Order: sequence, then structure tokens, then C-alpha cells
Amino acid sequence: MSQPSVVNEPEQLDQFVSSQGDGCELTETRYQVGDSEWTELARGRADTAPWSTDARVSPGSQTLLLGGVLARGGMGEVRSAVQVDIGRGVAVKTVLPGANHGGASLISEARITSVVEHPNVVPLYSLEHTPDGRPLMIMKRIVGVAWRDVVRNDDHPLVAQLSAAHRLEFHLRVFMAVCDAIECAHSRGILHLDLKSANIMLGEFREVYVTDWGAAASLCESHRGWLPMVDERTQIIGTPAYMAPEMVGDAVRLEQRTDVYLLGALLSEILNKRPPHARHTVSAALAAAAVGDLPTFAPDAPTELVAIARHALQRRPANRYPSASALRAAVADFLSHRESVAIAHEAGLALAELTHLVDERTGRGGRDTIQPDIHRQIQLLLGECQFGFKRALMTWPRNPVALAGVERTELVAARYYLASHSFALAEAALAEFADRTSHATSVTSLRQDLDVARRNKARTERLIKEHERQQEGAPYGWLTLATAAVWLLCPVAAFAMMRDGLHVWRPWHTFTGLTLLLALALGLAWVGRKRLVPNRQVRRSIGPAVLVGCLVMYNHAIGLLLGHGAAEGIVVRCAELAGGIALVGLLIDRRYYAVAATLFVATPLVAFLL
Repeated sequence: MSQPSVVNEPEQLDQFVSSQGDGCELTETRYQVGDSEWTELARGRADTAPWSTDARVSPGSQTLLLGGVLARGGMGEVRSAVQVDIGRGVAVKTVLPGANHGGASLISEARITSVVEHPNVVPLYSLEHTPDGRPLMIMKRIVGVAWRDVVRNDDHPLVAQLSAAHRLEFHLRVFMAVCDAIECAHSRGILHLDLKSANIMLGEFREVYVTDWGAAASLCESHRGWLPMVDERTQIIGTPAYMAPEMVGDAVRLEQRTDVYLLGALLSEILNKRPPHARHTVSAALAAAAVGDLPTFAPDAPTELVAIARHALQRRPANRYPSASALRAAVADFLSHRESVAIAHEAGLALAELTHLVDERTGRGGRDTIQPDIHRQIQLLLGECQFGFKRALMTWPRNPVALAGVERTELVAARYYLASHSFALAEAALAEFADRTSHATSVTSLRQDLDVARRNKARTERLIKEHERQQEGAPYGWLTLATAAVWLLCPVAAFAMMRDGLHVWRPWHTFTGLTLLLALALGLAWVGRKRLVPNRQVRRSIGPAVLVGCLVMYNHAIGLLLGHGAAEGIVVRCAELAGGIALVGLLIDRRYYAVAATLFVATPLVAFLL
């Protein structure tokens, strides 16, 4: 016997019938504990019948006191009731008189519910029969709301006081509980095949229940003849707005990944406030389900969660998550990553501001064109970005936003350090990309700019150093030249006076003259010490100058012992003077090399003339 067509939205019954073409008879409308009418009752707005002591049913050994109607469909209804013997409120689902096929469907649903025993499935207390043979499903009565009313309305009292982030977490926790129930069903070979937010009940103590297993079917061969089988389905079943593509076609293709698709549709509803194939007509929804195009998600939807939903909603079953537990694990990972995502988001905002400031700064040129407080702001933002992204990676090492943020931060830092002539820091920032291929073009360009900037800086420093040496060494150079002039002219004058008979040279004259000259030079140096001693070049030359003076004194002392005359003393002084001025050129200013060279050339000539 073929199964009837199944529709879950009463307001679309007429459209669904017309979409099936001629010869289609609408023979059944499914209902469940926890549909919209049950929700209204929980809020005290349902039109329920009063309790009546006459409304008593005694199936088997139980006595039920029936209450008002909670939900009614084409072939059955759900009523509140009390088990008189124990005083427990229950929900009783039964078929209406005259519903020929409803009894068998209700019995199958009861059997499936008993097979899928799970904390997130409405408990079935018993299956009884009325005296006229109609089956009664006696179930736990759920006081609560349908998840549909909450997930589509951010102002619902259950979530109105929550922030957007906590509201999303609330819905994802509900979703994970649904995944648990479906995984339990799959472990027993049962497919739900009609998962939607209207079939999820939220109890008054935040319990989550998956309801309405009337469309469920089994994949387990041992259930054949006892439960409806998947391969026995001959007509479309489910809710078009949520359907997987294979549900519109061949029922033989239905498998566990079909329910995974329906779970993905619930996840899409969490993000978009509507199911993936929501259309104005049932036929349009069926057409969209058959095509299986992925829905468009809001721009502000979490990237990782969107990727999870897209994975679950793949058209080909083989491309979806292999199980409900795998999908649940992905969502659980997302929840554990939320702190990392939030930290990375804040660091990303700081990075955007940092990039703007550095773009402005590097566009102006030199470092002095930016006020010091701007530099401090850049450095603070840089530290915030580096710390934020690294902290995000400590929580979730594979956070793609944080990984990309670290690289972008290093690039911006390298640009800033390069423009600020902090080449060592720029090199350290670029060193982070040594083993990476990302941003290769930008890194190569920055390395080239760094090499050029280093060469320019070295050239500038060399020129500045030369200028400083010239400026710093000028006073000392003039003192050296003055000393050298006296050093050379005194013996020449004495030699001329000796030749004219005006002076009689004695060996100790030369040594005494050298001592007086050295004392004069030291005295002049002491008088000008405030200008000379702070001079770096002069400080470097003091030691060599004293050493040269001592060597000269030693040389002339040896000359006295050897009996050198005045002429030999003049020649030796020329050579000594040339060496001393060459030393000045080496330590202070290379321009003195010309004077030293002249004296070196003149020394042999003086020796020849004398």
C-alpha cells in the first residue's frame, strides 16, 4: 500500500495539491506534539476544551482524563490528558474516527519513537488502544515553545535579553542537541526526513526535543515489515523549504547524509532567519530543493559557521559531512573558537587603523614630517595587533583570520620601520616571511626598498662622518701645523745664524729646544682643552701624538750620543715632521697628506743642500 503525500505547512495545502498535478488526492496532514498550535496553548491562547469528568478513556489498565485539543490534523489530533492513577499530565495522540490509514501510520510513529530513545526525543510512555480499536500514543507533555518561534524572532522572551553573540550560541546549543538526537536515530538505522525548526520543541527548563517522527523511515533490513522502510517510500515526503535534492527525486537515494542536509538547513535558518529553499509557493520551493543551490548568507555571518553550513548543504551527498556527529563536532569547534574569532576581530579593527596611519605616514616622506604623538599611536596600535593576533592563535592555532592578520601586521610594520629608517626592525619583520610564499610580491618589493635605503643611509653617514672629521680636526690640525712650523724653522734659523757666525751650536741646544717646544704645545693644548678634548677625533689622536713626541725626544737623545751635528738635526727634523703630519692626516683630515708628502720629498733635498 503506497504512502500518502505529506505536507507540513497547513496554509500551503492547496498549493501543494495543485503542484502535484491531476489525480493527486490529499489524504493526510501530519501533526505533532510541539507544532504551532501547541505553542499557542503553552502561552495560554489556544482554544482548548475544558476538562470534563465525562471525558474518560480506559485503555488497558490505564484511566486517562482527557483535556483540550493541543493540535489537530486531517486524520488525527493531540490532546492533553492526565493519567489518573498516577496524576501525571501527558499528551495523547490518536486518529480521528474514520481515518482509515491513520492508525497504521500512528503505530509506525510510535514504534520509531520507541526505537529512538534519547534525552532529546519526546518520551513515549505507552501505545494503547481505545475500545473502538483506535491507537493512542501516550507521550510526555511538553510545556514550551517551538524553536521556529524563537530562531526567527530575536525579540522572543527566551533570547531578547541576550547579546547577538550569546543569542547565536544559544541557537547553536539547541542545534547540537538536535544533532545528538539524530545521531542516536542513525545509530539505530532510522532517518527522520522532516527536520525543521517547527519540529523542535524548547521546554520550559531549556530542554530540547526533536518531535514528529511520522515521516521517519528505516534503513535497517531487520526492521522490514515492522517499520516503514526508506525504499518503500514512493512519494515526496518532508517540508519543501528544507528538503535535500535527493528527497525530490528517487527515495532509494535517501541515506544518513539526507538528514545531514536537513541539519544544514536548520543551521542556515539560524544564520538567515529562514530555511534555504523558502519561496512564496510550494512548487517554487520544490524546484529550489531539486536544484540544491546554496543559499546566500548575510555578510556579517561568521565565516567559519557559513563554511560549515555550506559543507552540510552540498548537492551531492558524498560531499557533505559523513554524519550528524561530524557536523556537530564542527559546530562545537566553532563555539570553542569563538573567543579566538572575537579577539582576532578586535585585532583586525586595530590593524585597519594602523594601516591607515602607516599609509599616511609613508606617503609623506621623512620621519620628522609626523608628530611624535602619531609615532606613539602607531607603535601602540602595532603592539595591539601583534599581541591580539598571537593571543587569538593561542586559543585556536589554525584561526585563518589571525594567521592572515599576523602576516598583514608584519608587512605594515616592515613598511613603517623602513620609512622610519629602523632597518634592523624592518629586516626582523620581513624575516617572518622567510619560509612563506604568501605576499611574495610585497615582501620582495620591501626587501629591495630596504637594500636601497641601507645603501643611501651608509653613503649619507659616510659623508657626514667625513664632514665631522674635518670640522672636529681643524683646531688640532692648526695646532699641529704651528708646532711643526716652529719645529722646522727654529733649527733652520739657528743653522743660518751659525753660518754667518752669529750663533755657536752646542749639542744640548737641540734637546733643550725640543723640550721647550713640547712644553709649548702641551700648554696650548691645555689652554684650548674645552674645545679640543670633547672632540672625538682629538681624543683618538692624543695617545699617538704623545707617543710620537716621546720617540722624537728619544731619537734626538740617540743623535747626541752619536755626535750628530746641526745639519743632521735639520734633516732628521724634516723627516720627523713629515711623519707627524702624515699621522694627523690619518687620524683627522686626509688633506694633511699633501703637506706630509711635500715634506717627505723635501727631506732628501734638504740633506743634499746641507
